[in-house]
Amino acid sequence: MIRHGKVARLPAALREELNRRLEDGNSHRDRVAWLNTLPAVQAVLAERFGGRPISEQNMSAWCHGGYAEWEAPRLLAQHLAYRAANQGSHQVTKGSSQVTKGSHPVNQGSPQAAKGSHQGNQGSP
Repeated sequence: MIRHGKVARLPAALREELNRRLEDGNSHRDRVAWLNTLPAVQAVLAERFGGRPISEQNMSAWCHGGYAEWEAPRLLAQHLAYRAANQGSHQVTKGSSQVTKGSHPVNQGSPQAAKGSHQGNQGSP
């Protein structure tokens, strides 16, 4: 996904540093203040955004967008490493991770029973 916001327009090295700071749990206010003091950030803001500084709202948008995309593969890698390290400590029996017919809480019985329970509500106010 292509991002067009203030933080997304910053140089890659700055976004990487910002993401590391987000990972460390610094507050939005601290990150915004830090970014807005950097000459490279000020240059991007002057060129593309009329010099308007990065706001806490901009930072929030980045956290839910660009940072989340940056973080996702790292979380997956951590999860897979954890699973690999603990593989022998938890035995999973064949099929235990599969949902079998009729076992889902919404589906009490056969698939037809679940389907039938919804059909009675169709067309009623």
